[in-house]
Amino acid sequence: MKKLSLVFALTFGMLSAIFAQDRALYVKEMNKIMGKIDSVKTPEQFTDVTNRLDRVSSRFPNEPMAYYYKGMLQTVQGFFSPDYNKSVALATETLNKINTEDSLVKSEVKTLYAMGNIVKISKDPMNNAPALTASTMQLLQEAIQLNAANPRPYLLLTQFSLGKKSYFKEDISTECNEIPKLEELLKNQSKGELMPQWGADYLERIKKTCSAQK
Repeated sequence: MKKLSLVFALTFGMLSAIFAQDRALYVKEMNKIMGKIDSVKTPEQFTDVTNRLDRVSSRFPNEPMAYYYKGMLQTVQGFFSPDYNKSVALATETLNKINTEDSLVKSEVKTLYAMGNIVKISKDPMNNAPALTASTMQLLQEAIQLNAANPRPYLLLTQFSLGKKSYFKEDISTECNEIPKLEELLKNQSKGELMPQWGADYLERIKKTCSAQK
């Protein structure tokens, strides 16, 4: 029995060491890629980074963040692509591969699903706003419920509401009064390993819209 226990202990120790090495490699590769994401400007750069993310997710299929960042890039691409529906569909397909119970990650994924809807609304507001506004708001509220400290759903929610009210020439003071809260959320957001940090540009656009209305 003692020999059997020793075998189990040694096996567990070896597996733990292998897992730790794999995890370290995963984090190292992801950090390299994340350093390139902000500089993606051309189709070639987009393809290079998404291919790198594909290689990481192929090797580490149970890790969520390679899928997350690829889905984010695909979603953002939709704002600039004439075939925005295809970009959003590809992003949704990528994000659907994420299987996690981590509420912080799930909050970020819900936010990207909402951003996909916002892409469609911004491209064709007459047809897509009536169909997608309610589900967009719901996704952002669900993201907040999953992680109330995540600034990104608040930023999208505020900017989305600003855009809608500005279009109909409505008072936007409620949204503008959210700016101090948004600043605080960005300042204190989670600095967890590989977690997203984007959102400062959204805050600047919100501030610009509010300043123009004064």
